[in-house]
Amino acid sequence: MRRLLPLVLLALALLAPSLSAQAQSAETVRIMGSVVHGVEGADFDPTEVRVTLNVLEGVTSLAQDSVTPGADGTFEFDAAFAPSRTYFFTVEYRGAAYSETRGSSSLGEPLVVTVYDSTHDPSVLAIESYTVIVAGALPEEGFVEILERAIVRNDSGLTLIPDQAAQGPAMLSFLRFALPPNAHNLDVRSNLVGGQVLEVDRGFALTTPILPTSGEPHQFEFVYRLDYDDADPNLDLSRTMRFGAESFRFVAPVDVASPASPRLADLGATELNGRLLRLLEG
Repeated sequence: MRRLLPLVLLALALLAPSLSAQAQSAETVRIMGSVVHGVEGADFDPTEVRVTLNVLEGVTSLAQDSVTPGADGTFEFDAAFAPSRTYFFTVEYRGAAYSETRGSSSLGEPLVVTVYDSTHDPSVLAIESYTVIVAGALPEEGFVEILERAIVRNDSGLTLIPDQAAQGPAMLSFLRFALPPNAHNLDVRSNLVGGQVLEVDRGFALTTPILPTSGEPHQFEFVYRLDYDDADPNLDLSRTMRFGAESFRFVAPVDVASPASPRLADLGATELNGRLLRLLEG
C-alpha cells in the first residue's frame, strides 16, 4: 500500500493573492514537496537521498539545484519562475531514478516523489497482454512492417534493476523481447523514462528500470521490418516468450497477410476504421 506523508504545498516567497501574480512580481517561486517510500513500513531514511531540480525552457536546461530532504522527507527549492518553464524533480535511490514534473500552471499541485527498494529478479514482472500487428507491406521494396505491443505489470513493490555487472550473453536480469530472425529498422517506445536498448541473442533487452505498477500498467511498443521474397512470401513470426502472457493477439489486414497459427484461435475478420482485419487470439 502506498504511504503518503503530509505534504507541504507550494508557497511563494512573499504572500500574494495568487501564484501567477506573485510569480510575475517576484520572479521567484518556492516549491516544497516530499520524498516518500512506496511501501508502508519500509526502512527508509529520506536524508540518504538527494532531490535534484532541473528548470527547463523547452529542451534547454536553464538551472539545476540539489537538496537533501529532512528526516520527515520534506524538501524545498527557490526557483526562477516563467510561464513557459518546466520543473523536473529527480531522486536517485537504489539504482533507479524517480521523477515528477510540473509545469508553471501546475506548481500548486501536491508534489510527492515516491521511491522503492530494488531487485535484480525479473520474475516480479508479468505481461498482461501481448499484441502483434502487421502494420503494412511495401511489395515494391520487399518488406513488411510489424508493430508489437506489450502491457507489463510489476505488482511486487520492488523496482526491477538490470544487473549490469552480470550481463552475460543471456542478460537474465533484463526485460527482454524476442524478434524474428533478420528483423531490422527497430524502433522502441515506452511510457517509462530512461534506459537503453541493447541487442541480445534473438531480440533486444532494455536497461530501463521497471518501477512498481501504480494505476495504469507499463506499455512497451516496438516497430521493425522484415524482408520477404515474392517467390516465397511466407514469414515465420513464431518465438519463445520468456515472460509468457496472460493474453496474446495477432492482427493482420486481410489485404496484406493471411495469418495462421496452431496455438491461436482464429476469431475471424472484423472491420476497424474502414479496414478489414483478421484476429487470432490465445
